[in-house]
Amino acid sequence: MLAAASIAVVSPTAMAQYNQNDLILGFTKSGAQSDYIIDFGNANSVVGVGGTSVQDLSSHVSSSTFNATFGGLNGVNMGVVGGNSAFAGRDLYYTILRNAVGTPSVPGSTPAPPLAASPMGSGVGDIASLAIGLSLSPGHDTTVAQGAGNSWSSVISPGTAPPSFTVDTGIDPMGQASGTIIYEDLYGATPNTAFTYLGYFTFDTTSQTTLTFTPAGLAVPEPSTLGILAVGGVLMLLVRRRRANAVTLSK
Repeated sequence: MLAAASIAVVSPTAMAQYNQNDLILGFTKSGAQSDYIIDFGNANSVVGVGGTSVQDLSSHVSSSTFNATFGGLNGVNMGVVGGNSAFAGRDLYYTILRNAVGTPSVPGSTPAPPLAASPMGSGVGDIASLAIGLSLSPGHDTTVAQGAGNSWSSVISPGTAPPSFTVDTGIDPMGQASGTIIYEDLYGATPNTAFTYLGYFTFDTTSQTTLTFTPAGLAVPEPSTLGILAVGGVLMLLVRRRRANAVTLSK
């Protein structure tokens, strides 16, 4: 499901390329004039899906563009989508608002039910249309007027008029921030299979703008390893105290 692929997609007005299984991030806000959209690149090699360590994606986000567009995170809607529309290897990624940080291996949300091949393919087609319409490429971002036909609001969510991702799949990938930080679970699946929890995104604007992806398979030290580290820390503290006492006595 997660293998990388690349195909050319042709529109009537331009020829562009959507790299299959690239993940695209979108920000919207009611009352804002524009949407802010970022093409991360491949779900595995760039975002860190299937990995064992936290991936820092902050360099993909322009804090100046974000703040100029929305004036802060509170009330902003955030979502990530991606997938592969090819018959062989068809899959879909999307996000759902996560309740709290919790344990990385445990989802903080409930996934959508399995999706058939046809609506899944249509959903990925909508993502490709978005990337093509905005001339997006991996590692790049853009803003677009919310009312434009190629905006996130039109093509992905809420996308009230089909073809759009939310209408074609029945899935809304957006979560709304209620402060300066938001967590969103990422799910992925192939047609007619249950969506698998893959990890979560953290977008934090509390002191500075940071964006990370924490995979579900995050490597956590074994209890025995933690014990050894704790003992080592205590021993180091004792050695430092003894050295400090020896220096004091020698004076």
